[in-house]
Amino acid sequence: MNPGELPYDVTGPAGKPDGKPDTEAELLTYLATPPVARDKNGNITSYGLTLLNPLRVDEDGNGDPLDHYLGKSVPDWQGSFGASATILRNLEVSALFEYKSGNYTITNLTDAFRKANPVIGRNLRKAAETEATMMNPASTPEQRLGAAKTWAYDLKALSPYDGLNQNENGKFLRFRELSLTYNVPNHYVQKLGLRYLSLTAAGRNLALWTPYTGVDPEINEYGRGGANADLTGIDQNFGQAIDAFGFALPRRFTFTVRMGL
Repeated sequence: MNPGELPYDVTGPAGKPDGKPDTEAELLTYLATPPVARDKNGNITSYGLTLLNPLRVDEDGNGDPLDHYLGKSVPDWQGSFGASATILRNLEVSALFEYKSGNYTITNLTDAFRKANPVIGRNLRKAAETEATMMNPASTPEQRLGAAKTWAYDLKALSPYDGLNQNENGKFLRFRELSLTYNVPNHYVQKLGLRYLSLTAAGRNLALWTPYTGVDPEINEYGRGGANADLTGIDQNFGQAIDAFGFALPRRFTFTVRMGL
C-alpha cells in the first residue's frame, strides 16, 4: 500500500469499491455516519465492524492468500531446572521451574473468537469499545477511522483471515512447584510411638512469566487419539499450540502427612 492508504476497499473515488486500497480521505467520507447495510426494503442486514473486511493479497499469485509462514508450534528450547536443599537438618526445600522459548508461536483461537466473531464474540473490552465507537452517532469520522484501524490491525481474525491478529509469541517461564518438608526429630516421633513423621506443604503452578496474552500458553485444543478405520481422525495427534476454549492450568496447594508405624 502507498502512504495514506488502509487495507480496506469499501469505497473509492466513485463511492463504490474499486479493487484498490482506500485512502484515509475516502474512508473518512464513508465513515461520516455509522456504517449500515440495508436490503431493498430498507431493513438493516448488517452494520458496524462486520462491514469492514480488510483486503487480502495473494503475493505470489498462486490463488492462496493464506500461504504465509506464521511461525512454528514447537519451541526451539524447552526444559526445566530447579533446586533442593536441606536446612538445619530437618527442613527440606525443593523448587522446580519449566520453560519453552525460541520461535514458538501459539494460535490464540479463544481470543480470536472473542474479538472478531459477530455472534459469540465482541465481548472483550477492546472489541466492545471499538464497536461502540464505530456505531455511536456522536463519534466523529476521525474516531471511526481510528476504530477501523484498530479493527484491521488488532482485532479482525478468523476465516477467511486465518492467522491475522491471532498468532502470538508463546514463550514462557513457569514456577511449576515449590515444596517444604519438615522431618520431625526422632525424639518427638518416638514419644508418639512412630518410626518417622514428616509434614509437607506444596504448591503447583505458582507463577507464570510470558508475553502471551491468551488464557494459558500450555493449554491445547487437541488431545491424543487413534485413527479411524479409514485412517482419518489423526489430526488431533499433530495439532499443537492451539489455545481454544480451554481453562488455564489451576494453581494447587496440598498438605501431606507421612508417618511410619
